[in-house]
Amino acid sequence: METAKAEPQTADVEAVPSVDSELVNRSLAGDEAALRCLFERHQQYVYSLCLGMLGHREDAEDAAQEAFVNAFSRLDRFRGKSSFRTWLHRIAVNVCIDFLRRQAKRSPIHQKMCFSSGVNDCSLGLQVREALMQLPPNYRAALVLREVNGFTYAEIAQALNCSIDDVKNWLYRGRKMFKEHYER
Repeated sequence: METAKAEPQTADVEAVPSVDSELVNRSLAGDEAALRCLFERHQQYVYSLCLGMLGHREDAEDAAQEAFVNAFSRLDRFRGKSSFRTWLHRIAVNVCIDFLRRQAKRSPIHQKMCFSSGVNDCSLGLQVREALMQLPPNYRAALVLREVNGFTYAEIAQALNCSIDDVKNWLYRGRKMFKEHYER
């Protein structure tokens, strides 16, 4: 007899978009358990995306929380033209980009402190995170979606609301810039 998995794997989440659609419909009808289930199904994935883009655990937690608040408060705007995961990740990417814009206004000393305080916070090494943080937000988002989360070019284009050619360009340039910054 087969036992059910405690948590769906990433591939399982994407393989059954009808489950997400059903959960969205139930959430819109006021079912809090369905909303909680949507959160649990996508929580780790959104956090990983935010961590890859922001490079610091606390910032990633804040951004992931903000992404879910934004998504759930606008759940009635989800039209189903893409998977729920893709829609949610577009929101998370936008939150991260906004965070990076706000962070760019901070002093360079504060930014260095943010890097150094998170050395042991995640599996990415400090050198990798510092190299990632040197990239423009679109390059960084494309690289994280592709290399960390395993998105296809089409999925990245949909998540970042751009063309596949843009994705290829950003990945090419992002990898090149990443290598330059990483090898310094």
